[in-house]
Amino acid sequence: GLFSVDTETRYYVVVLIVLGIAMLMVRSLRNSRVGRVLIGVRDNERAAQALSVGARGTLIVAFATSGFLAGVAGGLFVLQQRSLDAVNFDPGESLRVFSMAVVGGLGSIGGAVLGALYVKGIQYFLTQPQWAFLSTGFGLLLVLMLMPGGLGAAAGDLRDGILRWYARRRSIRVPSLLADTRVDAGTEPEANLVDALAATEHRAATADELAEVPE
Repeated sequence: GLFSVDTETRYYVVVLIVLGIAMLMVRSLRNSRVGRVLIGVRDNERAAQALSVGARGTLIVAFATSGFLAGVAGGLFVLQQRSLDAVNFDPGESLRVFSMAVVGGLGSIGGAVLGALYVKGIQYFLTQPQWAFLSTGFGLLLVLMLMPGGLGAAAGDLRDGILRWYARRRSIRVPSLLADTRVDAGTEPEANLVDALAATEHRAATADELAEVPE
């Protein structure tokens, strides 16, 4: 039928579609009010509680969301394996999945995908013994030493660097990329503010003097 997944290629397409839906769902959640609350509790739980945010309920929402996504992924995995075997869920696999998220970059949606591609790509494509260490713990630590923010942060820095180069080449003013040339380098906002305040006081004093002059 139309939704038959009897071949590996069709099942792979289904998994890609589910992955895309999951990424869109997480991105939408992150841009919503609930997502901002989650980020606030993650960054500073006490400050969030000071703003009347329930940290315990927020953590429950985070665990429920992650558990739902993990359940969907586990269901797809069991459906692909046609069986449920405890060998496929040993602690080593859990650590490997966690290492994918860390190498990709915690807090980055696309970074998790890059981390999975890095770890699994080395295992499948770089089968030579001299490259096998890249997928081990030493290789992952080496990647984190070179890119502390993970692969996602490195990809973001590369993108911003390319955009900055293009903005400078085309003389495009982009404040978010620190390429805005509308403000002169020698201009000091503090001096301009002092001058504006002095001019305002001078006008006020002049107005008072004119008001005191008899008709």
